[in-house]
Amino acid sequence: MIRPMQKSDMTQIKTIWLQTNLSAHDFVPSDYWYEQLEFLEAAMFESDVYVYEDKKLLGFIGLSSDFVEGLFVKEGFQSQGIGKRLIDHVKESHESLALTVYQRNWRAWRFYMRQGFVIKTNGFDEFNGEPDYFMTWP
Repeated sequence: MIRPMQKSDMTQIKTIWLQTNLSAHDFVPSDYWYEQLEFLEAAMFESDVYVYEDKKLLGFIGLSSDFVEGLFVKEGFQSQGIGKRLIDHVKESHESLALTVYQRNWRAWRFYMRQGFVIKTNGFDEFNGEPDYFMTWP
């Protein structure tokens, strides 16, 4: 089931966010992710966030207008269609979407390409200098 985030989801969201970032982005120093936790919580309440729940919270997607700020699925539940369901959910209410993804996170950008996103430009994350792609849908 996909539903809007509730305040009571925040602890689980922060855990999924941190674990997924540490695992998927081993090329970024781990301190960077821990330092972002406080910012994450504030940003979550300023964004549209939807969670995927099946007896427990397994993933979430956050948007600022038509920009996907992040899509995260709990480890052990990835590659089971949860991310696709979350993307499909937000596609229903948006005519277009955009996002950035680290170039070295090939699993993520290949996932987005399978969902119809295309790479528009190369860039760099302004906070850590890591090369990224700017992608759009459709």
